[in-house]
Amino acid sequence: MFSKLQITKLTVLSIIVLFISCAPALYIPGKDNVTLGSDLAELQAGRKLYVNKCGSCHTLILPEKHTAAQWPGMVTRMEARSKITPGESKLILKYLLKGKE
Repeated sequence: MFSKLQITKLTVLSIIVLFISCAPALYIPGKDNVTLGSDLAELQAGRKLYVNKCGSCHTLILPEKHTAAQWPGMVTRMEARSKITPGESKLILKYLLKGKE
């Protein structure tokens, strides 16, 4: 059978593979996502927060999986659980809405 060290290594490797396979599917903000309500730096910061804060607890959901009407409630519900500030929540939401807030 496997030793505890081998199991630990396999577990860590599995988590890394899962994280890497999901992150590239998330869009990377570009100039075409910038709108009157957002700038590129905000969208990039929102993506980073989404990956680091939200992705640290659960599998990330692709932004297009929910509508612009659904995301605000979902992000608001997660604020307390994930210990994100209202400012961070706003950046994450801008990212999820692709700058179309």
